[in-house]
Amino acid sequence: MDRVPVHFSDQLDFLGGWLGLDKRMYHLDPGVTLDAQVRFNKSFDGTGILGPNYGVALETSAFGARIIFTQENPPWVATACTDYEDLKDYVANLGDPDPLFSGYLPLLYQSYFSMRKATGGAIAPSLGVIASIDVATLLVGMENLCIAIKLIPDTVHKLLAKINRFLINFIETKARLFDVTAVGVLDLYGDNAAYLSRSDFMEFVAPYNKAVYNYFRDERTVCLYHSDGNLSHLIDAIPEMGANCLYSFDPHTDLQKFVEVIGDRVCLMGNIDPIRVMRNGTVEEVKNSIRGILEVGRKAKGFVLSTGGELANGTPPGNICAALEAAELYGE
Repeated sequence: MDRVPVHFSDQLDFLGGWLGLDKRMYHLDPGVTLDAQVRFNKSFDGTGILGPNYGVALETSAFGARIIFTQENPPWVATACTDYEDLKDYVANLGDPDPLFSGYLPLLYQSYFSMRKATGGAIAPSLGVIASIDVATLLVGMENLCIAIKLIPDTVHKLLAKINRFLINFIETKARLFDVTAVGVLDLYGDNAAYLSRSDFMEFVAPYNKAVYNYFRDERTVCLYHSDGNLSHLIDAIPEMGANCLYSFDPHTDLQKFVEVIGDRVCLMGNIDPIRVMRNGTVEEVKNSIRGILEVGRKAKGFVLSTGGELANGTPPGNICAALEAAELYGE
């Protein structure tokens, strides 16, 4: 390409404030979702997403988790375990979800076809899933899972293996229903994985992500990995586990280091600070930040200008326009 591509994660936090949305209805009403996304794309050169958005509700509800919806916040998950010692019984009694009918999955399929019809087929199907480690964390709690990793690791592996089997079935079902041939495998909401040591990451995260990536891999497959956490100790593990695109990662880490270590094997998507720069910065600060990012990012084999995390509530629309101008000006 003759110019750097630009993508913004225009999730609910920004859209809710910008448009004054009832956040519960954004997730539950596909008409509200689509209207908000279309308005963003018309305002900012088509750089946002289009498609159903249920946050963390899909994979977790499929395993029977209670999902909490409010007017002010995205859906969240009521933790099933209050103590790590409950984990063995929880895993032993955990069923295998039906990838068509469990939890909120039917709402996803209904929303997708509704939104595709309303746009004349312009909706790109989301074939991504929340990583097994993050589904596990949402189901049983981060503290419980971390303790269990050290004290009852076999139980953790049983849980992750069960989740991974479902994730593969879930992606296969979506690919079949949405009639696509190229599958983009995403590892979303991976922020928790960055809290783990490298050895724990390589045992409890990488093999399960790699199994999902490899199941669908061909020459057209984009295997994205996302984490807002500090990945400095895990940089070389990203391509090792099969990811070929690092999406919207921690803006406080050294982009130059990522370019040097994996820039020849992984497309980097980032890495504007969504708070200090996009929300709190001036127009000139936005442009100067992006100029510096592009000077480093263009050295990678593949680079897409994006934010290191989703756009935040209160981000001035003028700063988004300034980011687009900077990409045009410095992105050749």
